[in-house]
Amino acid sequence: MSDLHIKKVLFYQHFGKKGVVRGAHHKTFDFYHHIKAFTDYEPHIFFDKDSLWDVDIPWFHLFDSMPTLNQLDFEPDILFLNSGKDWIKYTKNRSIPDDVPIVSPVNNFRAVKPGHKSFDFLLTKAIRLCPSQELYEATVNHPNTNGKTIYLPNGVGITDEAEKLQSNKKFDLLIVGNKNPSLAQEINQQIKHLNLAVEVIDGWISKETFQNKLAESRISMHLPKMVEEHYIPGVEAMMLDSLVIIPDCVGNRSYSQHMETCFVTTYDLSGMLEALNQVLAMDEITRAKLRSNAAEHAKMFRLEHESKTLLEVLNSTASMWQTH
Repeated sequence: MSDLHIKKVLFYQHFGKKGVVRGAHHKTFDFYHHIKAFTDYEPHIFFDKDSLWDVDIPWFHLFDSMPTLNQLDFEPDILFLNSGKDWIKYTKNRSIPDDVPIVSPVNNFRAVKPGHKSFDFLLTKAIRLCPSQELYEATVNHPNTNGKTIYLPNGVGITDEAEKLQSNKKFDLLIVGNKNPSLAQEINQQIKHLNLAVEVIDGWISKETFQNKLAESRISMHLPKMVEEHYIPGVEAMMLDSLVIIPDCVGNRSYSQHMETCFVTTYDLSGMLEALNQVLAMDEITRAKLRSNAAEHAKMFRLEHESKTLLEVLNSTASMWQTH
């Protein structure tokens, strides 16, 4: 490859559930648009032919029809493959030349757990991007990891509408329970006597709707998976002036400092209820300080920072591929 030509960066994705767009899909969309703004790089996106193509997919409005691999008529200079199903499906349809660097976002701890289909790819040479310090440590220290591992904090984009809505709070509490709907509903029932204006999320909603609800909430109570790679909703809440109540879920440790940026509690009904009572009992000066600290800390997760770091990674791809 010559450093004098525009480098073609190829993305490949599979959408397996209609109407469901996961965090990794949104992040690929962010990476694609970061690269589109770089003068020396040209991004291209193709999809697995079995993907369920619908309006909820971020690229839906960018193409008249879904671009698939049979339309690919060039060899990329850099290949972006999420560890897991995207990589599996790509290699079933197309071989990867040894001199084409693979940049692989690692989106789940499953990638370093023996027995999972993603684990086998650790032995394949790649430049791996990890969204949290915890996932970075697990990946870089695994004896099977082949290639360079980089900590690239997930950038978080806030919609213009949500930015405007945060000054008009209409919910006292938002329970973010799409990953634990039964506990979300139980908490909601237990706090009826408090006469709060409560909104409950107990299923998938669009990113735009979700951010709007965060922006309109004075307090947001988060019910993540027990182990998250990087729990983005907590960061979104901090950016939108919503005081965060959250249990430890590993992938939130980089921004969840108890009584500094949020209120960290145990992950059970009694712990969540006690945390809410303590937050409600705080004076407004204390709550305002927590929100201010959180907003300041969340700046490190802005998309602008992610874009800058990604460009540095791309500019170093050739040398990293040769030396690892």
